[in-house]
Amino acid sequence: MKKTSFMEIHKGAALILITAIFMLCTYTGTANADFRNFYGLTWKGIPGQNVKFAKQMGYKYIGFQYGMQHLEIANGLRFYLDNPEYHVSPVYRYLDYEESYSSSDAMVYESLFTIKDDSAEFPYNIANGWWESDTKFGLLFDWQQQPIIDMVIERIILKIKFLENRDNDFQVGGIIWDVARLTGDFWTARGSNNGKPVTLTDWTGHDSCASTTHVHDYETYSDGHAAYLKQLYTALRAEFPGIKFIMEPYRIYGDWIRTMDERDDAAELMPDMLVQEDGSAGFADDDRITASGLITNNYIGTSSPEVLTEYDNRHYAAKAGINGSWFNWYGRFGGTEGVPAYDHIHEVPPRMQLIRVLPNWDNMTNVPLSERSWDGVAYQSSNSYADTDVIYSRHPETGKIFAVFLNTSGEIMLQENEEVTDVQRADGLFRESGSGMDDIIVENSSIYLNDENRTAQGYIITTTISRPLPPVIRIVVK
Repeated sequence: MKKTSFMEIHKGAALILITAIFMLCTYTGTANADFRNFYGLTWKGIPGQNVKFAKQMGYKYIGFQYGMQHLEIANGLRFYLDNPEYHVSPVYRYLDYEESYSSSDAMVYESLFTIKDDSAEFPYNIANGWWESDTKFGLLFDWQQQPIIDMVIERIILKIKFLENRDNDFQVGGIIWDVARLTGDFWTARGSNNGKPVTLTDWTGHDSCASTTHVHDYETYSDGHAAYLKQLYTALRAEFPGIKFIMEPYRIYGDWIRTMDERDDAAELMPDMLVQEDGSAGFADDDRITASGLITNNYIGTSSPEVLTEYDNRHYAAKAGINGSWFNWYGRFGGTEGVPAYDHIHEVPPRMQLIRVLPNWDNMTNVPLSERSWDGVAYQSSNSYADTDVIYSRHPETGKIFAVFLNTSGEIMLQENEEVTDVQRADGLFRESGSGMDDIIVENSSIYLNDENRTAQGYIITTTISRPLPPVIRIVVK
């Protein structure tokens, strides 16, 4: 496929500017924060390394890990607390069939959490959430009790205040939920043991906790869960102005929007952003998502950990790019659907580190959707490019070119009069780690890899200009 140069993209465009200079792509040189551009690895890696990678790649929103609040390098970041109710349980939020519990322990657990069978003995009467092993499972609060809702919200507010470090400008940015379903994240057994997600209806015959002793303020579990979310939104927005809410259903339409279409309070329940966990292009291709009128493409994204192949990553990044959507990390790097269970970001291949920022950087540099294209092979814009040979984009703050050559045929096209002044090899956190000037060739305003042994590695390229400005025309009306 023939690449389209930056100059060709804008050839013939007439720009009239009134009292301001318009930049085709905006490189801020300063903090460029957008809550939709987040690095949410809350379950993997170590705090210091995750913070360093986030800052290098221009993320200002990061998934919280304990210890981050004490790191000086976390200065200026905003954190997402994931599944906040899991952080505030007054008791250990797991049960294990192989453990023994006292009668007093049983009473506490039975009062707080959802019951699936009121006739069974403890702990077999408790509804099973996500399984940590073949015998150990997570617990879900009984949201049909208003006192439970009140208790959890109060504890979440206290938890956030405890985690913030305002002296270091490390503050809450939002809340993010994994597996967002009003019916709850209940499971029959561990996934690797043929377990499957279910609702309370599968156990009790209707969408309700089976307890005969709980005093229920809401008729169904879904209504109680909805009440919790609406009250939490209100309370946290009042306590932490500007806080954002993100949900990651497995499939955006099937697991969230379809449910919202059936509810009168849908607008109140909608988070600020929806991201898809499923490894597919459904977040972009399922027209029912935006047809609902509840959300637009620029508040939609994918965070799937189930994406490994170079083509799939390029495909989903392109789909996000042409729609103004986002491609982020959340929870984990892989571990399912054939993707290796990477434990740390430095283990993730550079191509996977870089491809997820392409649509985000295009969004953050204000690249118009009309200047982004995907033909099934190449994604290109006036800021980024990805095909079978090369992946590259310009950092939204510095304008430096971040690149991965997949083979020696990869070509990075420079702008008119742009010259390369430095090339750095990237380390496992995509940071500058030593000169790579001898690794590349610059010919006819294009950059190529000169060393086939350096394919699939990261590079950071500095040039004499980050983006030329078009002529400024001022119109004065008298």
